[in-house]
Parts: sequence; structure tokens; C-alpha cells
Amino acid sequence: MPKSQPDKVKSETSYHVLRTSNNENDIEPQQTDFVDAPLNYQVFEKIYMLGEKESGTQPRGHLQNYGQLREYYVRKNSLFVDDIFSPKVDAKIVWKRPSEISDHPQFIKDGASRFDIDQGELGDCWFLAAVANLTLNKKLFSMVVPTDQSFSDNYAGIFHFRFWQYGRWVDVVIDDKLPTIDNKLVCLRSTDPNEYWPSLLEKAYAKLYGSYKNLEGGLINEALEDLCGGLSEFYSAKIPELYEIMEMSYRRSSFMGCSITASEKEGQRGDGLITMHAYSVTGMETINSGQSEIRLIRLRNPWGGNAEWNGAWSDNSKNWDLIPKEVSKRLRVKRDDGEFWMAIEDFQRCFTSLEICHLNPSTFIYGEDSRWYVNMFENRWIPNVTAGETFANNPQYFLTVRGNNSTCTVVIGLMQENRRLFAEGDLTLELNIFKIETDPGHLLNEDFFVSREPVFHKSETVRQLTVRILLPPGRYCIVPSTADPDENANYLLRIYSGMKINVIENNHQS
Repeated sequence: MPKSQPDKVKSETSYHVLRTSNNENDIEPQQTDFVDAPLNYQVFEKIYMLGEKESGTQPRGHLQNYGQLREYYVRKNSLFVDDIFSPKVDAKIVWKRPSEISDHPQFIKDGASRFDIDQGELGDCWFLAAVANLTLNKKLFSMVVPTDQSFSDNYAGIFHFRFWQYGRWVDVVIDDKLPTIDNKLVCLRSTDPNEYWPSLLEKAYAKLYGSYKNLEGGLINEALEDLCGGLSEFYSAKIPELYEIMEMSYRRSSFMGCSITASEKEGQRGDGLITMHAYSVTGMETINSGQSEIRLIRLRNPWGGNAEWNGAWSDNSKNWDLIPKEVSKRLRVKRDDGEFWMAIEDFQRCFTSLEICHLNPSTFIYGEDSRWYVNMFENRWIPNVTAGETFANNPQYFLTVRGNNSTCTVVIGLMQENRRLFAEGDLTLELNIFKIETDPGHLLNEDFFVSREPVFHKSETVRQLTVRILLPPGRYCIVPSTADPDENANYLLRIYSGMKINVIENNHQS
């Protein structure tokens, strides 16, 4: 929610980089060229331009190659103006470049930090909470926010950022004109008035989804996936095993966020927490104190400032006197920065939901004891053909868990594409899993489904339907569908597993 009003929180490969053109003609470049280059910590098959064919994004007019465009405008000694993303004119808002706002603008000043995030008037706290998480992973941050950009070296008023979109990384180019009122930034800004990476990142994300307005209201996991390419899960904050789930996810470097669904008046409560608002989970600590164990969670409010929890283990709490001084000194930070600690018991009492995004092994190198195995498929539902819950006509995916007795943890994500871009509501998605005895080698027909019930079923109206299930050894058929047979939509199906499994798309008619 903005500070003024609440919003709804709902195998090694080569890396491809853009190569600048050697074309000396005074024509603004439109196309791209890719070359292979080594990368020592992340693996990406390709980085697409926004709107490029097979990029997973919709066409936006001509393509924009950052390297070629910057070279062109540097050579011309002029500043880039983005003719693709032109926000609506507002009489109150003046669009200014950072050099018109600050005397000494810098892209990143003294390193990027979660404390740089200071929310403006836009209701995109769900995105900002995810950005705060992103700063905790420096390698992934440098992928999303290329750090070789500045307001001095080869400055041409052009910047670029990368987002994950439906199985691909997409490069989004923007100019650096930002919305201001009375020479003050209206939307996301850094807590340092001379730093601009947060504001420019938010503008690129607005361009990705068509407008700033399209960023009003959302779920944290949607932004987390766009920033890291991972697979997210949604949990009630009330479940008994929550801390253990969070601890395991934290060890795997997963990103986490949380929120409070309002059952009371929206806004800031007496304990300092804010309803219908997104928070980042930025740390965890278990303290052994005599006979008891104290389990703490560190959270951050994207508003920054003093909008913090004021109960037990908050900045000024006397609880800190109950633990060894060296531990208290390491954890406790008494300042108005939006970040605070609270015990798991208070967290579960106050918060209603937790969202966890597991990083994709193709974008982050795990230790051998914590990696996921990933299978990914993309397809589309055709109205009155493969859409609707018909089973026999729906897409089918055969999954095999091998072994004797051990079960396999499987997390399945079924994601619909491009709904936010077109300001369309989410479709109702359905996921069914059937047990099969053998691989039939063809699509399962109506006779099969009439005589069997699914071993798992879930239906939900969300961008991504996610399920976690323990599967014993055997063969299964996964059937993704829409609830309505009239729908026409593209989807991405991702299957994360704790052990290697075999998954194939079954598109052979019987």
C-alpha cells in the first residue's frame, strides 16, 4: 500500500550478451546481435529484448537493443527518449531526468541495500518488498540491475533492467525521465536523494506491464518470480510447522514476504504493523537461552522510517537484555529504517500469510544438499478444445518417480501469462493429478478418466496455482486446465522436485 492509502496485497549453458553495432550510419538501431560470453556464477540461455519473438512478452513496436542505442546516443551527444513507453500526461506531474532533480545523481551509491527502498504514492508495496529481498542476493541483483550503468561514463539518458517472464529473461530499456511534483519524486525513491537505481527499476517494471497504474495492487510472489525466475508457494501464517518451513527455505536462499489480511480497519495498527500491506522477510535467528529457544524473524516495511513493530523484540524492547550482549549487539539495530525483529509466536499471531519463492537452479548455484530439479513446459489452452476441465482433451504430462519406498517432494506451478499487462483479471486455474499404472504412450482417453478419481485436485483464481505434494514411487498424469471452456490463454507449467524425476508432455493421440 502507498503511504497515503491501502492497496490489496493479494547442465551448463552459454550466456548471451548484447553486442553493440559497428554501424556508423546515423540511424537509430532497431535489431540485436548476440555473442557468447562466459559467466562464472549464473547460467542463462539467452536474454531477449522486450517484445522480441519467443520472448514471452507481447510486441511493443520496434525492438530496443540497449547496447546499440546507448552507443548511438553517446556518438550523437544527445539523450535517449523512449518512444515506446510514454506515460499519460498529468497536469500535476513533471517528468524530469535525475540531473534535473539532484546536483550529483548516481545510479548506485555505496552499494545497493534493502534500506535504499522508500515507497512513494504508488500502491506497489508488493513489488518493493520483493526488491528489498533482491538486494540480499548480490549475484542475482547484478543480473536484474546491471551495475555497469552510470550518470557519468557514456551517459546518454538510457538504462536497462532484466526481468524473468514465463521461462525467459527479458531486457527492458527505458529513458531516465521520472515523475515528479514540486521537484520531488512521486513514486519509488531511494532513501539517499542522489541515488536512482530504485526509481529506474520501478519504471522499467511499469514498462514491462504497460503502465505505472498496472502496478497498483498485487501479490509479493508475483514480483519475486519476475525478479529471480523462481517458483513460489503460499502458506497460511497460522500453520504449526511454519518456522521449520521458513528455516529450510532460508537455508536454500529462497526469498520470502508476508502480509496481514485486514479483518479490521485498514491502515496502521496500535502495534505498529500495517494491514493490507507487504513486508519482506530479511533474516532469521534462533537463540539458545538457557532452557528455552528463542526463534526470531527479521522483517522490513518498504515504507522505511519508523513504521515498525513496537512489541517484543522491536528496536526498543527490553527483551534484548535477556540474551548475551554479543548476540544482542550483532542483531539489534536501533534506528528508524523500517526493519525490525519479532518472535515467531508474535509473527504467527499477527500475520496471516507467508509467500516463499524458491530460486531456480538455472539462475542460482545451490549446494548439492539443497538443489531443486526443474522441468518446464509452455503451451496454450484453446477455447472449447483444450480449455475447460475435460481431462481427455486437456494437455497431459506424464511424471515418473523412481525408487522403492522413498517419497519425492514435488512442487508444481501452473502460471497464466500476460494478464496484468492487459489489465485482465486472473482466470480460474485447475490442476488434477491421476495415478496411472503404465505409460500408455498416448493421450489418456475419456474411458480412463470416467473410471478414476484424481489423487490430487486444486482450483484457484490466481496468476499461478501452486501445489506441494509428496509422491510415492510410481507413474502419474498431470492435467492442467482452466475452469471455463471458453478461455484462450497461454500457460507455463513448472515442476520442481527434490530428486530427479522423469516428466514428458504427452501429445500423442490414441
